[in-house]
Amino acid sequence: DHDYTPIQLKERYVALMPNARLVVVDDSRHATPLDQPEVFNQTLLQFLAAASTSQGSLSPC
Repeated sequence: DHDYTPIQLKERYVALMPNARLVVVDDSRHATPLDQPEVFNQTLLQFLAAASTSQGSLSPC
């Protein structure tokens, strides 16, 4: 499998965004919501739950 963006570069992107999270989903490619919908949905729900409990500390992009 080939990923077009090295993980190290993705980690640097995330480091620049205070509330960003990087999640690497095994056995998934560019279309994670289609490849692994259960993992994607659970990860998204966890992120949104954390955002809602932070009482507005997350800023929109």
